[in-house]
Amino acid sequence: MLEKLLKIGNISQLEAKIEDRIKKNRLIFRNKLQSAELKILSLIGELKNNEDYFKPCNNCGDNFSIDNLIEIDHDKYCQSCVDNLFYSCTACGEYIYNDDIQILEDNGYCQECYFIEKEKLFHDHFLTLIQLTKKKL
Repeated sequence: MLEKLLKIGNISQLEAKIEDRIKKNRLIFRNKLQSAELKILSLIGELKNNEDYFKPCNNCGDNFSIDNLIEIDHDKYCQSCVDNLFYSCTACGEYIYNDDIQILEDNGYCQECYFIEKEKLFHDHFLTLIQLTKKKL
């Protein structure tokens, strides 16, 4: 069961869901399902305090399995926060803050790749102009 918990991204959501079910008395006391859910809550409690397995997201603060956190600039983020805060550069794939995106021809780039792509675009445009000029002559 521990291995399955480690694969879950946001254990805080699972914990809240189980606690909600118990509070709403959806579980019949003394049945196997309730026992399993109480055992899961117990394991989650132990794991949340174990820094070897779970770390908080740098943005939202929820605890996630270290396998489900993405490291960006030495900080760890959950997938949801990465999707909301960052953009993956079209050229190199590095994550950059949404506010730092450089847009060129409907693609987003980090600053380095933006200048490289812009230079390529200028070079291609320049060669096209030279070819068109030669055809006219």
